[in-house]
Amino acid sequence: KGMSLRTIGMNLGQVVSKLKEIFPLHLAEKWDNVGLLVEPSSGSLLEIKKVMLTNDLTEGVMEEALNLGVNMILSYHPPIFAPLKQLTTRSDKQRILVKAIENKIAIYSPHTSCDAVEGGVNDWISHGLMSLSSSPSSSSPAQPSEETNANATHKIIVFTPASHTIQIREAMAKEGAGVIGNYTHCSYTSRGVGSFLGNSSSAPVVGSKGVLESVEEDRLEMVVDKKNLAAVISALHKVHPYEKPAYDINELAAIPSATRGMGRIISLGVPVSLSDIIARVKILFNIPYVKVATPNFVAPSDIKVKTIASCAGAGQTVISHISADLYLTGELRHHEILEATAKGVSVILCDHSNTERGYLSSVLQPKLSSELAGVAVVVSQTDRDPLYVV
Repeated sequence: KGMSLRTIGMNLGQVVSKLKEIFPLHLAEKWDNVGLLVEPSSGSLLEIKKVMLTNDLTEGVMEEALNLGVNMILSYHPPIFAPLKQLTTRSDKQRILVKAIENKIAIYSPHTSCDAVEGGVNDWISHGLMSLSSSPSSSSPAQPSEETNANATHKIIVFTPASHTIQIREAMAKEGAGVIGNYTHCSYTSRGVGSFLGNSSSAPVVGSKGVLESVEEDRLEMVVDKKNLAAVISALHKVHPYEKPAYDINELAAIPSATRGMGRIISLGVPVSLSDIIARVKILFNIPYVKVATPNFVAPSDIKVKTIASCAGAGQTVISHISADLYLTGELRHHEILEATAKGVSVILCDHSNTERGYLSSVLQPKLSSELAGVAVVVSQTDRDPLYVV
């Protein structure tokens, strides 16, 4: 007898974990609202069989989702952004959320974490443009993400008699200090001379009170995560021989990422005419037109471009300070366009969501179809940029 194949699906908790893995939330801008925004009452156990991808979650897209029987909507732009004081049917945003909750549809938004991550929206744009060059091209973040090393937000530096160095290192390591990648007990020790003069109330372990003493000591350095710092300091005090241990705590600076961040600076292997770039952009974004500004209204065919500063969506805060031949983004303000052309930079504007939407079908749908076992992933056919030319 023939058998019907049933979609197995995953539960909401599993899908959310996978999305956080693909789009780490710490990469999102601080002003953004990303992650799981609507969770039906069944919580992480909600069975997810079908996910719909959309750039913007409008009422039309919600109706499409209901008709298709989806369990989850991944909306690139967060449908909850400004604070909500009530949940009624008075506004389109509230009606969308009410319908999602009534129909047990989860809503998730990656937004700027998807912009910043490797293989995200901005990389999709840069790869599409780099294919224009016959020679190797390169791309780097226009505004690199700042990332801290896991388990290493601070460094603790302890000064101790050499006789107690190993004991102190073991005590601090037991509380989480000295973890670097797959290694524990990581430390650095250097030898020096410490000096001190105890007053009449002191009880020095080495030397005498009232006498300036000089003692050979070790400088012991270990990294530590902020969450373990208090326990590490407590352990240090318990085993250090001095009545008042000397130690420094330094906060480690975040490291700019070479591959993650907002926007991209693209260096083409060979200069390409602006007219060729315009044609490529139309194909990449699947749009019939773009808006172009050039210095002194020079024809695009007469302009050669070697460096491009690009940013999905609204790129003014990301690319306007970059030295490049071309700015490519969804939207810029009028005076920012004038400033760009005045300094010899050409501009291509494509409207906000046109620079983002194509990523969903070109990259994200096949990726999630592979990563989410047994879950059908569809792209909204209703979603579109609100602006069109007549």
